[in-house]
Amino acid sequence: MYDIVQKIKDIKTQLETEQNNLQIQVKNLQDFKNQLQITNDSLSEQRGQNSNCLAQTRGIEKNYQKLLASGKQEQDNLQKEVNDLDAQIRAKLGNKSIPAAKGVLAWPVDGIVTQGYGNTGFTALGYNFS
Repeated sequence: MYDIVQKIKDIKTQLETEQNNLQIQVKNLQDFKNQLQITNDSLSEQRGQNSNCLAQTRGIEKNYQKLLASGKQEQDNLQKEVNDLDAQIRAKLGNKSIPAAKGVLAWPVDGIVTQGYGNTGFTALGYNFS
């Protein structure tokens, strides 16, 4: 009988120890669950912010695409106008052009060059050509 009571006491002690361990595990799991909930809430908030940012970015991108398309259209219109004016000038001139000749644009004026490029004696007066 004594042995049976002793075994029951040992089993009771074991069960109490296991119950304490299980309570600690339950507390740890509850802490993890709370951390998980906080993380999920944070992620949900970030998803909402990302979604708002994405919507704004798409709206801005559409505006830029419209501006780009209108700029391209204006560029095409200007190029067409330049080509039309060029064709009109050619039609009036009768396809005449400046003849290529050696030395036509060699010097802009006749005469002696009195001052070249770069620093001169005027730099002492505070002039700087840089």
